[in-house]
Amino acid sequence: VKNGDILICKDGARTGKIALVRDELNGKDAMLNEHVFLLRVENEITRKYLFEFLYSNLGQEILKANITGSGQGGLNSTNLKQIKIPFPDANVQKQLVLECEKIDKQFETTRMSIEKYKDEIQKIFSELKIIGGGTIVKLKDICKYIIAGGDVPQGQWSLEKTSQYTIPIYSNGIEDKALYGYTNISKINEDCVSISARGTIGYCEIRKAPFYPIVRLICACPNEKIYDIVFFKYLLKSIEFDTSGKVQQQLTVPEIENVKLNIPSLDKQKELSTKVSKIEKEIKKLMSKLVDFNNMKNDLIKKLIINE
Repeated sequence: VKNGDILICKDGARTGKIALVRDELNGKDAMLNEHVFLLRVENEITRKYLFEFLYSNLGQEILKANITGSGQGGLNSTNLKQIKIPFPDANVQKQLVLECEKIDKQFETTRMSIEKYKDEIQKIFSELKIIGGGTIVKLKDICKYIIAGGDVPQGQWSLEKTSQYTIPIYSNGIEDKALYGYTNISKINEDCVSISARGTIGYCEIRKAPFYPIVRLICACPNEKIYDIVFFKYLLKSIEFDTSGKVQQQLTVPEIENVKLNIPSLDKQKELSTKVSKIEKEIKKLMSKLVDFNNMKNDLIKKLIINE
């Protein structure tokens, strides 16, 4: 793999997803496994154009239209080589690349602002550990219960919300990817904080009841008399969890229930939660801008390539 190569996932849940190798290698060698295609284009402008097009909504639609096979299916080399895409002249390619680079700069500035806000939140809870002043207790002593999710309810769920299946099913995914589907069974009937036990270990999120946790997703329900749930979420996020498993790292309930936490007064918790909530609102505003930047690129491609 070289810097500048375009990588395309050929099968599995991420079929068609692409990435551009920029400066990640830092002089080191890298190899690909059999699940990834590599496209190498010597001309820099054409390479960047190809990446921007394949990354766009239209490019993704073209790639997905060429997926073959049963189940999730995948892309094969024969089909990939035969895919037809719009290929404008060099001037149009250059114009598109330059406009996309301007958008990328705005994207990166916004992303860095988001990271600064996240660091600000992390600092609040890091300082809390140093300052102390609270009561040190084990996680299990301040929770009504800590449980791990199980299997998907067989024959009682749907990918889409229906009149029959209205209760969300959550897995170990991040943000929207955590929503697996819907069922008519509720396993958790109180608002709690979910903790990712696989994949992105320790990712925490407030989950509104009722819902159904799966794939060993850990759910911790705090005693609301001593814990504000927003504060609880961020306190758990600040913990560096030890993980088990040599092949696939994971968290287990016995491993986290004895984690020690510093609990300030409930008033102090609410004060910090209010502060964090304000920061989160700013993060959400900036996150919506990131989506806007992606839409700007899609609009550019429609304007310069499709309507050329």
